[in-house]
Amino acid sequence: MEWLLKVQTTPYTRESGVWLAVLWRAILDATSKRPSRYQVDALNWFNINESHVGSFNWICGVLELNPVEFIDELTDNFEKIAQLTRSGKFDAE
Repeated sequence: MEWLLKVQTTPYTRESGVWLAVLWRAILDATSKRPSRYQVDALNWFNINESHVGSFNWICGVLELNPVEFIDELTDNFEKIAQLTRSGKFDAE
């Protein structure tokens, strides 16, 4: 997963590290095994039509990620990502 490799190898400032944590939390919530309000909120948050501070699109800009490519990879690998995040063994393989 290209976005994960980029995230793992790019040095970040404290501020961008916080936004990376927000992105990571959204991935964890979106791929949660148990449906919940948080899962619905996280899936809705990935709406790339929003560009305000803290939105998915804005955070991708801060982290220098392409939001369309990110969503494509997340969608294409959703089950794999879900399994890896649940196991706690998530890496760029």
